[in-house]
Amino acid sequence: MKGKITHNMGLKVFSVLIAVITWLVIINLADPTKSRSIKDIEVEVVNDSLDNYVYEVKEGHTVDVSLVGKKSVVDGIRKTDLRAFADLTNINEFDAVPIEVEFKRNIADAPEIVCNKMMKVSLEKIEEALFNIYATPEGTVDEDHHLGDYVAEPNAINARGGKSVIDRIDRIYVDVDVNGADKNFTTEVEPRAYDTAGRLVESNNLAFYVDGNQVDTVKVNVKILDKKEIEIRPVVTGVPASGYTHVRTEVVPESIVVAGTKNELSKIDFLELDVNIDGAVETYEQNVNNEELLNRLGDLDVRLVEEGEVVTVRALIEMEPMMTQPLEFNLVQKGFELRNNDGWQVAVVNQEAIYKMDLRGLRGAMENVTMDSVQLFVDLAEVTKPGRYEVKLQYELPEGVECVSDEYLVEIDASRRPTVD
Repeated sequence: MKGKITHNMGLKVFSVLIAVITWLVIINLADPTKSRSIKDIEVEVVNDSLDNYVYEVKEGHTVDVSLVGKKSVVDGIRKTDLRAFADLTNINEFDAVPIEVEFKRNIADAPEIVCNKMMKVSLEKIEEALFNIYATPEGTVDEDHHLGDYVAEPNAINARGGKSVIDRIDRIYVDVDVNGADKNFTTEVEPRAYDTAGRLVESNNLAFYVDGNQVDTVKVNVKILDKKEIEIRPVVTGVPASGYTHVRTEVVPESIVVAGTKNELSKIDFLELDVNIDGAVETYEQNVNNEELLNRLGDLDVRLVEEGEVVTVRALIEMEPMMTQPLEFNLVQKGFELRNNDGWQVAVVNQEAIYKMDLRGLRGAMENVTMDSVQLFVDLAEVTKPGRYEVKLQYELPEGVECVSDEYLVEIDASRRPTVD
């Protein structure tokens, strides 16, 4: 039996070796070894809690690796199957940390991962400083409203980070979106740090703290005010010098817009400005600036919508005497204009009536005034149906001329204008 086993032993061993080699060749031909690169794998930093120090990654945010293994396995691996990390406890004297790469899941016949890269970081001591918070509005509130106060709460915040970052910070701002706002509101806003040149200071290690607690946002309270247009009324006191006449008083602008709460705005409809022309021999002019206007508004908690607004009050003083001239007219003969006429036909009830108009003005303005200089009209805006109406007779006069007569009321019959087929 033993003889049979050992008979031709060399040939038998040779046959086995040939079989193994043939098997290995077939296997390698069917699934050969392959090398493949995977690029731009995000590198995670671990164990990054460093006592009194912060770090900034200078190089090595991503890494490229090579996979060496069976083609069937290598081809099936994706970037998402790999985890790259740098452990800061392994930092060397050159502030470099080895980047390690591993598989996120178990892979049969896992290929070799080739990575000889380092992450370079910079270390610096942590510093903290207190800064005031400045709120800045962005956008425009609703057109019927005005932006009031906008205040951050709290109004100061601690910034913590590397010394070089903290040294760059000049101010902390919170940008508040007020676009379209029509009522008071409170919002949470992310604080941002800026340097003296107005450039944003950015760092992964910059954080903000309030009362020792890290915060990502700051509360900002925003007040939205109502607006109101108020008339400027000049109050003229005194009389000009003998032989001079106060012609008229002009105000530019004739009104201003103020903002405040509904309650405060309800307390004011006009603003009076004193104009003293006593003994004047020339035109009096006064410019009232923003601060003076607010002072004249007294204790009202309102503000001017237009900053830097100046109101000019001018009392025109001339030597030329005043004249008064009476004019008589019949309304039907003189004729008048119908304004805001929505298809009405109008007839004067008392067509025989004679009206008297007393006009007054300076001699130069009155010299050529006749009834042809006067344009009469009635406003039919209140006429809504056929019938009899009592309307006010109105007029337009030449510049510098005024009517000192009582107002005129005229009875008219209004009917619909016939339509033409």
